[in-house]
Order: sequence, then structure tokens, then C-alpha cells
Amino acid sequence: MLLCYLYSGARRAELFQLRWQDVDFINGRIRLSWKKNRLGTLKTAWLSMTDEAMEALRNQYRETGKGKWVFVEPGTTHPYQYRLQWMRRLCDRAGVDRFGFHGIRHLCASILAGKGVPLVDIQQHLRHDHLSTTERYIHKIKETRSVVNALAGLKGITTQQEGPQEAPKTETGC
Repeated sequence: MLLCYLYSGARRAELFQLRWQDVDFINGRIRLSWKKNRLGTLKTAWLSMTDEAMEALRNQYRETGKGKWVFVEPGTTHPYQYRLQWMRRLCDRAGVDRFGFHGIRHLCASILAGKGVPLVDIQQHLRHDHLSTTERYIHKIKETRSVVNALAGLKGITTQQEGPQEAPKTETGC
């Protein structure tokens, strides 16, 4: 679920309501639906996904693909309503300040901007009606750009120890 959030920049409700009929394994994309607009009309968009995200969805399908929904409450066939405690536990295990699903949406925008993706393409990916909304996402995270850039290339790095790691101590000349 986290990979889908990161790669799609989805809103919580978009992924919680994702159905298997909205996953196109052949073309590597998902269809998101939302009502985030003044009129409350339903909108949909197909979004290309990375091979890594599609493989995660294939694994999810093997585990829960018998029902209608992609992400279901454990032990049920019902879609998630809330996962607030789950995000809190994940943040606590990772040793980071707590954040919600929407923070991942901002992170997605920041990573794309850091990779030089044009703002209008980020707007389209996040499904914003107005470019000014996308600009606020990027502006909000500009101060952390160096932190996000430092994360590049960490895929595949594993450690024996779980949780936050201490920086190596350096000797001072004092």
C-alpha cells in the first residue's frame, strides 16, 4: 500500500477505494477515482505505475485478489476506512516523526520536483485542477529538498538492526 501511495501520489480515499478492476496489469497502470472538486462530481484517471509498484500489486492480488477491493481490512473483504494507527506504528518503528498518508503525497511531489519533472507534469500526476495547488506542495517542501535528495539511491540498502541508526562517532581535534 505504501508503494502505491508513493508512486501514485494518491489521496487516502483513492487507494482505500481501489478495486481490482482498476488495476491494469498488462499496461502497468491503475485507475484512481475521486470527488475532490467544487461540484463533487466523480473524476477518474489512469496512472502509469513503476514495475516495482506493479509487482507489489501482483503480490497483493495473490493474497487478497478473490474480492472486489485491492486493500482490505485484515480478515475481511471490506475496504479500509481508516489506517491511522497503522501509520503511527510504522513511523514509530522507523524512528521518524509521525505523519499521515497525505504527507506521502507531498513527498511524491517533492521527489518529482527534485528529479526535474516539470510542474505541469507533477500537477497532472497528482490530479490537481490548478497549478497553484501543485506549487504549494512543492513550496512547502523546498526546505527539505537536500534531505529528499540524500535519500536517492537508498533502495536495496538493508541493515541487520531494526529502527533508527546512530551516526558514527567522529573524533574531534579538541
